Amino acid sequence: MKLFLHHYAEFFCLLISLYCYKQTKYSVFRWFPPFLLLTLCSELLATYIAHEWNLSNQLLYKALTTIAFVFYLFVLSSAIKNRILKKYTFKVILLLVAIIFIQVFTLPVNVFHREAYLFGSCILVFYCFYYLYEIITGHDIDFKIEKEPFFWIVLGLLFFYLVGSAFIIFVNSFPKSFRDYFSQIMRWLSLIMYSCFAISFLLCRINNEKYFSSSLR
Repeated sequence: MKLFLHHYAEFFCLLISLYCYKQTKYSVFRWFPPFLLLTLCSELLATYIAHEWNLSNQLLYKALTTIAFVFYLFVLSSAIKNRILKKYTFKVILLLVAIIFIQVFTLPVNVFHREAYLFGSCILVFYCFYYLYEIITGHDIDFKIEKEPFFWIVLGLLFFYLVGSAFIIFVNSFPKSFRDYFSQIMRWLSLIMYSCFAISFLLCRINNEKYFSSSLR
């Protein structure tokens, strides 16, 4: 079976999340290893179904994208301080899942759930920008945001879902020669996202080691 760029990105991100698990096991980051393992296994299965059996893997991707939306909203809500937004996150998740299920059952099995995916992406992007708003307005101008592990999670999600959604919206406006590269573009966006996740996990480890080393002085 042929492996693609995003498979390697998911695998190495999973390894780094396990390498840093000692420093992340008491935070929301502890849920990333099982999620990344599920993602990697699902992506491998989807590739096998499409390339070895020549069957549609859209149903599997619909399930995987739904799980991803729920997981990322859960993670983002844990970092946001706004109580009202945190309170309504569960209702937002239920609404999103309901919309996805409605479109899944009203579309043919081999058709991508475009509108539901874009709706979920918009919600994720909103949460990402709200996190950035809170962290920027809540600190002094000399605050180094790049040292915050959660910043890299948000940056990775913005790269994948904001840029990816723009391509999905306008892909039919591009020449056919460009549309043929759409899958490759999404794989590169996956690479950027998982690289950002890896940086976040490593920052958790580095920050933890610095904390303990300074406490021993």
